Amino acid sequence: MKPIIGVLPLFDEKRDSYWMLPGYMKGIMNAGGIPVMIPFIEEDIKQLSDTFDGFLFTGGPDINPTYYHENQKEKCGDLAPYRDTLESQL
Repeated sequence: MKPIIGVLPLFDEKRDSYWMLPGYMKGIMNAGGIPVMIPFIEEDIKQLSDTFDGFLFTGGPDINPTYYHENQKEKCGDLAPYRDTLESQL
């Protein structure tokens, strides 16, 4: 059986849509896996996480510095709290 890999998507707030660079999905398929884009559903992440054999944490906005006990500096880029929450739970 092929491994099922959960892939964390990017989120376009202006268009209210999830999206993915095709290279991530193709890379998993080329390696023999089945890629599945994970929705940002915080309350269901435990059930979802038990379904996958692994995860691909794709690039995206900066992680909120409070997660590593730092203050946000002026050079910090855009933040995505929903993604930080999902990633920390996984």
